[in-house]
Amino acid sequence: MKKSFLEKKGTKYPICTAGKRAAVPEDIGGILGYEDMLEILKDPEHEEYEDTILWLGKDFDPEYFDPKDVSF
Repeated sequence: MKKSFLEKKGTKYPICTAGKRAAVPEDIGGILGYEDMLEILKDPEHEEYEDTILWLGKDFDPEYFDPKDVSF
């Protein structure tokens, strides 16, 4: 198989080079559930805020993303 001139020797492909936001948590209810969760996290006065923080963990950051954390 011919290698592309862009491929670097010793690099295992595929690789992730960019992205946005943390992964969607399990059992969140899909995209709409994730959007609801983001709204809850913005409002510490929301009735579901404390339960959501307990479920996600206090260190959960929805804006966090590191391509090195992506695995194929």
